[in-house]
Amino acid sequence: MRQKTEPDQLGTISDDTTYPLAVFQKTAGIGKHALSQLRRQGLRVIRTGGRAYVRGKDFSSFLATLSGNPDTGSES
Repeated sequence: MRQKTEPDQLGTISDDTTYPLAVFQKTAGIGKHALSQLRRQGLRVIRTGGRAYVRGKDFSSFLATLSGNPDTGSES
């Protein structure tokens, strides 16, 4: 059985970084099924050259949308 990732082993998703999908999953502490659920809910995954990436900014915007505070793209 796969061991769960402890919170202190997780990384930080930075807005100014683009993550290969596998690195994003490991850093965020999510598995394949959870990632597919997030994608169905609207998380943007960029595909190019047979590879997939998640931008940190897209993930932050996605979380803001889920929490009911859509990101307007402007800082205040």
